[in-house]
Amino acid sequence: MKDLILTVNVPFCMSRCSFCSKNIRVSSKETRDAYSEALLRELVSVQDELSEYRLRALYFSGGTPTILADRQLPMLAHEIQKRANLADDFELTVATNPGCIGINVLSRLKDYRLSRLEFSLVSVDRIEQDILDRHFGEEEMYVSRQILEFGQLENFSVDIMRGQPGQQKANLQNLVESALEFAPPSVAMYPLRYSENTTLHRKLTFREGRTIPNVFYRKLPDREVMLESFVLAEELLAKEGLRPYTEYHYAKPAFQSLHHRLVRTDIDRIGLGLGGITVSDGLLVQNTDKLDTYIRHAGDPAQTLTEIRKLRPEEQMAEHIAGRLGLLEAFSPAECRERFGCVPANEAMHSLAEMGLLAERGGCWSLTQAGRCFAQEVFSRLRQ
Repeated sequence: MKDLILTVNVPFCMSRCSFCSKNIRVSSKETRDAYSEALLRELVSVQDELSEYRLRALYFSGGTPTILADRQLPMLAHEIQKRANLADDFELTVATNPGCIGINVLSRLKDYRLSRLEFSLVSVDRIEQDILDRHFGEEEMYVSRQILEFGQLENFSVDIMRGQPGQQKANLQNLVESALEFAPPSVAMYPLRYSENTTLHRKLTFREGRTIPNVFYRKLPDREVMLESFVLAEELLAKEGLRPYTEYHYAKPAFQSLHHRLVRTDIDRIGLGLGGITVSDGLLVQNTDKLDTYIRHAGDPAQTLTEIRKLRPEEQMAEHIAGRLGLLEAFSPAECRERFGCVPANEAMHSLAEMGLLAERGGCWSLTQAGRCFAQEVFSRLRQ
């Protein structure tokens, strides 16, 4: 029986952050209720396929999955587990925001083997929060921490963001220290992505009329500052026993996320919900990203599937390399040739090595500390 990870996308938030490039909605309760029912229909449509696997990890991503009505999220977790063969080390992870989960939902999720929660703190700097249109801060996180203690859930992550406009070493140091005040066994430190289709990009590039406050003209941090800040942040995390196990994630040894490790391997995966992606044996299948279409036709693949294609060997190789590097492991071009019949461009690897982002030893390539700081750039170049 093959292993599987299952991701359920819940594309709703209470408000939209300016940096968000995901297909996120601020929707009514009626829409969210209809979406939950649609997820159940899709689950029924894939239950035969699901039964052929051993489910290692179930991940509710967002958006903010805990924005669903109190009983919906636990019910979805329960219905999935009823139809799956759960591995002995099965992990259920739910993403949320500070202040966005109550004790009732936490208790119900624990009844269905909740393993860990991920809180997206992002920033505690008021100017950064204004730029990012995001105001989930320390007060909300304190409330959530009390709920975790009362509900006796030990495993949780605090997710923060680096590389924000104007962010200096002192800003990131304050953010890391603030996150560590909650004594998290796990921390994620993601780089801010400046996607062109976001409000943040428009804020930072808008010039005519100067109708946007000057705060939005903060300069992006340069590479040297970003690297110095990253090194300092890792030192602070290491002092608390938090060690890197992927390019973005840090944890104490017993608290590493199974999902974040497995998603960087060649394991099969099923994605439910809006834009969900399923990959099995090199075949990629993707759901529609149109909410109305999904709610109306979920469970009918003829209506909701927008892409079905076989991944080319070069694509599989690129994903394999990104996964190995993401797990802080070395990859070998010889292995790539044997598995996929192709190798990454030699000039790309040597260029990254000259930039100090990759290191070569004994015919194998691995990320340097600077490479972890600029992992997005490394993966982008190796996928070209």
